[in-house]
Amino acid sequence: MSTCPCCNQQMFLSAGKNRFYWYCSSCRQEMPDLISVMMTARQRAKRTRVFESLESTPQVVGAR
Repeated sequence: MSTCPCCNQQMFLSAGKNRFYWYCSSCRQEMPDLISVMMTARQRAKRTRVFESLESTPQVVGAR
């Protein structure tokens, strides 16, 4: 997890709007991913591939 730049509370990685983003439940808003802002293009490309593979993983719904 990452820390909110405004309040220093833990943020949660959320998915929506066809993208992933950090959400601070204390501030109740989306926060920038400051780590990815500082990453090199190569590191961002690798991270994007990881998120895309997570999106393509089938989810089991209603399994008992």
